[in-house]
Amino acid sequence: MGRETGQHGPAYFTGGLMVREEVLREVAGDLMANLFHLCRLNGVAPAAVVAAGAMHFLAEVAEEQPVVELGMPADQETPRGQSRSS
Repeated sequence: MGRETGQHGPAYFTGGLMVREEVLREVAGDLMANLFHLCRLNGVAPAAVVAAGAMHFLAEVAEEQPVVELGMPADQETPRGQSRSS
């Protein structure tokens, strides 16, 4: 399918995990759409799958970094200008 859509070759995928933002948005969007079709076929609400995925992601990030707020490292400032470490 990638050959038909242009999603192939070293110009598109370098073989590593770092890809251009537009490539990631396109590929991730396609993956999510396919998952949503699978959900629909099985009578599962896509929003429930998104919520479960977000929950798993946040739990995994919390294991990597003890304090997670808005995706910022613990030593950075919060949007209100108050340090999280104080």
